[in-house]
This record gives sequence, C-alpha cells and structure tokens, in this order.
Amino acid sequence: MGSYSCAGPQEGFSLVETLVATIVLGVGLVGMIHGITAVLEASQVAENYSRAVFLAAEQMELLGAEGTLRAGEFSGDFGAELPRYRWRSTVRESRGAGLFEVTVTVLAAPAEEPLYELTTLVFVAPEESPALPGAGGIERGAAARGGAAP
Repeated sequence: MGSYSCAGPQEGFSLVETLVATIVLGVGLVGMIHGITAVLEASQVAENYSRAVFLAAEQMELLGAEGTLRAGEFSGDFGAELPRYRWRSTVRESRGAGLFEVTVTVLAAPAEEPLYELTTLVFVAPEESPALPGAGGIERGAAARGGAAP
C-alpha cells in the first residue's frame, strides 16, 4: 500500500492556532466593550454634575434678583423641562445687618440625592425710610449741618 506524503510545505493555520486567535480576539473585544461602557457612564455623571452646577448658579441668581431675602428654608423644582432635578435653599442671617448666608443644593429628583451645593454671602442693603423733619429722624442737607437751606 502506498503511504501519504506531503511533497511541499503546508499552508494555512492549524485548529489550535485558530482557537487561540479567537480567544485572544474575544478577550480584547470584551475589554473594549467594558471600556466604552465605563466612558459612557463617566460622561453621563459629568453631564449631570455640569447641569447641577449650572442650575445651582441659576437658582442663586434668581434668589439674589428678588432683592429681598428672608431667613428660612425653601425648595422647589426646575419645571417640566427638567423633571430629574429639584432644588433646596437655606437662607440664614449672618454677622451683619443685611448680610445673609445663602446655600443652594441641587438634588436628583427620585432619590433626593444631593448633586451639588453652592454657598455664598449676599448683602442686601436695608431699605431707607424717608425721615420726617422734627420726628426724631435724620435730617439731610444743609439744615442738618447747621447751615441755611437753599
């Protein structure tokens, strides 16, 4: 009987080489998919944090724009366009007359988890009431300095 012999060099890959290459490719793809998922999650966290910073600054501006601050705790939401966020503010009188410590906290709506907190001091000038001459008030102008009225 004749024997089988290869006269030339063999071409192609063996089964073992193909399996090893497939396993290496699979492990690489799993690692790459895990990395992409981690980047997407980090991007979402960064977007939420950036939005919370913007919303806290916006709420702080709205509180300051009212012109009158009163001590207390207040809360609310950012409307139907931003249902995932809520805010809470605390206003406390500070060391001097007209000086308030204002803290605005932006919360994640379902869990009420604080996302960002912004604290600042706000000065609101006390309202000056007009003084009535002779009624114990402060007189202004030349008459108050002892001079003649114009």
